[in-house]
Amino acid sequence: MAIKAARTTKKKSPQLVQTPELKNLVTSKDTKTTDVHNWYFFPHSFSPNLIDFLLNKYAKNQKQIDGRLLDMFSGGGTSILRAKQLGLNADGFDIMPLSVCVGNAKLQIYNEKEIKKHLKKIIKEPEVEILDLINNIPEKFVTSIFLEGTLARLFYIKKAILQTPVHIQDFFLTALLKTVEETMNAKKAGGFLRGSPRKRKSATISIPIQEIDKKVHTTIEEAVKQFIHIVNGMLLSKPEFNEASPNCQIQLGDARAIPKPAELYKWVITSPPYPNRQDYTRIFATELLFTFSEDLENHKTLRYSTLRSHPEAKAPTCKVTGYTEPTILKSLEEKMISNFNIEREKKMERAKQRGEVKKFGKFDARLGRMIRGYFEDMYLVLQSLRPHLHKDAHVCFVVSNVRHFGVSVEVDKLLAEIAENIGYTCKEILVARERGNSAQQMRLYTRSPSRESIVVLQPTP
Repeated sequence: MAIKAARTTKKKSPQLVQTPELKNLVTSKDTKTTDVHNWYFFPHSFSPNLIDFLLNKYAKNQKQIDGRLLDMFSGGGTSILRAKQLGLNADGFDIMPLSVCVGNAKLQIYNEKEIKKHLKKIIKEPEVEILDLINNIPEKFVTSIFLEGTLARLFYIKKAILQTPVHIQDFFLTALLKTVEETMNAKKAGGFLRGSPRKRKSATISIPIQEIDKKVHTTIEEAVKQFIHIVNGMLLSKPEFNEASPNCQIQLGDARAIPKPAELYKWVITSPPYPNRQDYTRIFATELLFTFSEDLENHKTLRYSTLRSHPEAKAPTCKVTGYTEPTILKSLEEKMISNFNIEREKKMERAKQRGEVKKFGKFDARLGRMIRGYFEDMYLVLQSLRPHLHKDAHVCFVVSNVRHFGVSVEVDKLLAEIAENIGYTCKEILVARERGNSAQQMRLYTRSPSRESIVVLQPTP
């Protein structure tokens, strides 16, 4: 199906519909307490109940909801798992192998006896000295946030998992990922991994390690016990699927290049990364390096290839045709630069009054490139998706407006504008809640809440 050329006619702004009942559904609150969904926690996800809400709201026949569902930013697999539980076929894609592993682990049928049989083999004591295992730890790995012996033992468990039958490997790897997260001497906070300052000098990878209270390192025995505990907990809450359950899977893939599906998608429910400079390859750096890449160069390649929601991501190699950048983006960037320079001048003046000689950096031009690149990437996502949609499809993007240097970027409206230029109609924008700003933004530019909303699109006939 050919993509329609960009239109130049002026359109009305999409309708903003206040929907306070969505306030908690666009957050990860429910996934913490919902069986299977909580096997591995993704802090930036939405509730499985959001899927029910959207399906019931837009289905022609609420008593018999049908059609294939897509989530091309699958993250923790919330949409795909919920679709399978509701009896819908679904496809998921994600550029991060961690997401693919965890998402698929939640979709399988498991035999408890088989899991326990292989668990005994996986936790079997190593036949080599633990010090010999340390020598096999991949070069430049984050040894600063683990006891070396504990890290070596976890790598041995990983090696044993990869010798189990393929259909249960994602299950055990997910349990191992959660074990790694709970036993490392660091924690995720915002867009960073924060660990003990005492260990910072021995870190050999560029993960921002920031000061917090020291946490006691986990011993080898404690780590193995934790792994066993997590596996048994997952078995207690394993999904109740059978051979007649719908066909659902998550594959490694780029949302800007969606492959042809088995049938046209009637539902798309997804949440792309917000353009807030948070880099998921840093947030999940330990897990990615531990379980998937084990190589810094591969890790950097992944970082550069993600959606341009953070400054280090790079433009995709594919050719971009037919894209017209929203005119407001240039003026927004100019306003950011102006605000930055005003604050810079104030800081310089204060330093001068104190008799201090300080150097103050210039505006980071990567921010402007990131914002422009983000919307170009979202154009590619929408363009790639359009030929694969059923004529009655509903496309729902959970997004958030952002604020940089006191300048608000209305992501929802801009996304709707781009979509309407290439064969979509914006049905409405459901406003779920108003998000606060960072402490730094509020101190410098006062408080100005940012909308978190759902942009609802349909293919134009």
